[in-house]
Amino acid sequence: MLNSKRNNIWINLGIILFFCLFTLLLTGIFIKKNLLYPSADSVFHFSRVEEIYNNLKNGEGITYIASHTFNSTGVASFLFYPTVFLYPWALLKFVLAPVTAFYIWFSIMMLLTMIVAYYSMYIFSNNRYRSILFSIMYVIAPYHLFLGIYNFTLGEFIAYTFIPIVFVGLHQALTDGKYWYLLGIGWSLLIYSHIVSTYIASLTIAIVSLIYMITNIDKIKRVIINLVKNGILALLLSMGIIIPFITDYINQGISAPRKDFYFLESFQELFLSSIVNLANDNKSLGIIVIATVVIGWWFIKRARTVEKISYLLGIIFMLITTTIVPWEMMRETPLRNILGVIQFPYRFNSYTIFFVLVVTSLIFSNLLQNMKKQVRVLTLALVVFGLFVSYVGSISNVYSRIITAPQTSLSKAKQTAQILPNAVVDNDSYKNMFSYVMTYGEADYFPKASFDGEMNASAAILLSYPKINSILSHKLIVNGKERVGIPISEPNRVIYKVKLKEKAIVDVPVVAYNHTQVILNGKPSKHTVSSRGTVQVLAKKGNNQIEVTYRPSKLFFVGIAISVLTWIALLIIWMAKKLRDNNKQGWRN
Repeated sequence: MLNSKRNNIWINLGIILFFCLFTLLLTGIFIKKNLLYPSADSVFHFSRVEEIYNNLKNGEGITYIASHTFNSTGVASFLFYPTVFLYPWALLKFVLAPVTAFYIWFSIMMLLTMIVAYYSMYIFSNNRYRSILFSIMYVIAPYHLFLGIYNFTLGEFIAYTFIPIVFVGLHQALTDGKYWYLLGIGWSLLIYSHIVSTYIASLTIAIVSLIYMITNIDKIKRVIINLVKNGILALLLSMGIIIPFITDYINQGISAPRKDFYFLESFQELFLSSIVNLANDNKSLGIIVIATVVIGWWFIKRARTVEKISYLLGIIFMLITTTIVPWEMMRETPLRNILGVIQFPYRFNSYTIFFVLVVTSLIFSNLLQNMKKQVRVLTLALVVFGLFVSYVGSISNVYSRIITAPQTSLSKAKQTAQILPNAVVDNDSYKNMFSYVMTYGEADYFPKASFDGEMNASAAILLSYPKINSILSHKLIVNGKERVGIPISEPNRVIYKVKLKEKAIVDVPVVAYNHTQVILNGKPSKHTVSSRGTVQVLAKKGNNQIEVTYRPSKLFFVGIAISVLTWIALLIIWMAKKLRDNNKQGWRN
């Protein structure tokens, strides 16, 4: 028994070491080149990391509002868009150059995705070969690479890592497995990553659980109990993330993207993009996924029911990303309020990939199991090599975009409210990104009052709105007259110095939230919210210093304490169980 345990430990260490080496092969080319091509959502996330880094450097542990980045508008994207997994990236910036820090963080996330996928599949199948292949195919899926290294949709990229935990946990909860609690852990990790991904996963959990209970009426009570336990566990583990939504977002007049359906594509477009297998397209599921969809039915005839359901779910998710589903017609129905939150139907691609690759890994493992051990290992090595070649092909356009782009480094913006141009960024020019208005996301989580029209993330449209433009241009409004101010940035606070000829109401270009506080000339001061959603305060004649900061509620820190204590309790329970199991086995021996 002891020898068997030691062997398992060495096998697990060997697999993790292999994943480390494989990750270096996947990302080494980018680390060596050490250049970035900012696009789409990139600067939104880079700015958040830069803010966290600056605050950590100045001794501030938690970031609430933007003072150094986002044009010093005090926007609270850190409260409403989870940042937990960005902190390791910020810490890397203390020891590495900024571009290098990003690629190392990207590598760590790729490695973590492989490890999570491997152990999730191992719990599900108890087959190491299948688990290794599943983890590799899952991590190199073109859509995953599109999220992480092409479009820089990093919230969804992080959430992708934990989808396997969620659904192996759901399987355990439905079947009353000993790892039933994995659903709650996975659920909370999604909340730590990306709220929309959490919403999609929750809808899927609800639908699958409902179908399971309808087809297994005698197990309804047990399933409900397990789901409730997992729901409570997820809430406890993520309380620190949830509370700011309750205290500062819900019914607080914060802007939210319009509920609608964008980037609708036909099935033909999805199919052709997937066959091409490139990572520069949000429609690309990858050739492996499409091949499995086409031929997978033949191989699962004798498979377990759960794998047949996985195959069916994969096909359903694939179809609902396309115009086969009448998304346009749904705009005029109540379903818009339920599904419009998702915005981009292509976001279901992550779930298509997961469920279909469960079947792909089964097909490969069935082919391998009939081989002799030496032949099996050699075949596995050849398959892994083939997957690596597939990955190289997928990222070819991503890499060529960097090396073929104009190699002139991004210069600093020459004026306020200037839109970020297309340019390559290196370690020297990295900080220049933050002097521009980012392409997307600059005014996400601004108050609704700040918008002169429909909330829109596009920089060009934002700057056409007079209120938004005035905020991004650092314009103070004194008794109705504009003047340009110079923000002073400190951790979680923005300071403006204003000289007045007489007592006046000063509208400061820093957005206001429920727990925003103002310190006027060194003393806490009452403030009101202006017509553009910013802080305004009555200032005295002469020199004034207006500090705008954010003080979270006590409930926020209670939530963090509950989350930390719940994680600690889980760890203690797990360690105690391991110790108890070891003692039992030792006594039997």
